[in-house]
Amino acid sequence: MTIPRSQLIDNKLALHYHLISRCVRRSWLCGFDKPSKKKYDHRKQWLEDRICHLAKYFAVEINAYAILSNHFHLVIYYDPLANQQWSDAEVARRWTEAFPPKLLPGAKQDINTIQANRRAAMLADPLWLQRARNSLGSLSTFMQHLKQPIAWRANREDQCTGHFFEGRFYSGALLSEQAVLATMAYVDLNPVRAKICAAIEDYAHTSVYRRLQHLEKNPAQL
Repeated sequence: MTIPRSQLIDNKLALHYHLISRCVRRSWLCGFDKPSKKKYDHRKQWLEDRICHLAKYFAVEINAYAILSNHFHLVIYYDPLANQQWSDAEVARRWTEAFPPKLLPGAKQDINTIQANRRAAMLADPLWLQRARNSLGSLSTFMQHLKQPIAWRANREDQCTGHFFEGRFYSGALLSEQAVLATMAYVDLNPVRAKICAAIEDYAHTSVYRRLQHLEKNPAQL
C-alpha cells in the first residue's frame, strides 16, 4: 500500500530529504531514447535550470542534485514553517519572481512594471496571498512546479501528450549529519556508478560539477 506523503514528510520539523523522481516507465526521456533513436540530453539542462530557479523562492535549500537520463536525485533541506516567517511583501515578491509573467509580442509594459502591479494585487487579496504562502512552503508543490513545466515542454517538443514523470516521487528523511553527507556523496557519484563518466568532473549535470566550476573560477575560495 502506498504511504501518504503526509506521513513521509514532517509538517513541523525542518529536515534534510533525499528525493528521487523517475521518467514514466523509466524511459530515457532525458538521454538517448533507444526506441525512437533520439537524443534528449538537452532536457537535463532544463531540469537543472528549473531546480536552481525555484530553490531561490520556495522553502527549500538544495544540498546536492544529479540529473540522469531517466531520473533525477535531489538532497534538500526543507523547513515546513519557514513560509510563516515571511512578511506578506516577501511572499508576494517570491511568488512573482518564481512565476514571472510572459510578455506578449508588442506589450507596452515591461516585466518589472507588470510584476510590481501583480505584487500590489496580491497584497490587496488575502486569499491569493495565503494560497501563495502555502504553495511556497510545500515540498510537494515545489516538486509539482519543478516537473510540470518540463513535462509540458518535452511534450511540445515531441508533439505528444501524456505523463512524462511518474506520478509519485520518492522522499526519504535524512536524520543525521552522517546520513546527509553519505547521501550527498551517493548523489554526486551517481553518474560515475552508472558508468556514464569516469570522474565526477566529467559529468555536467550535478551539483558537485557546478561547485567545482565555481571553485575553478574563484580559486581564492578554496
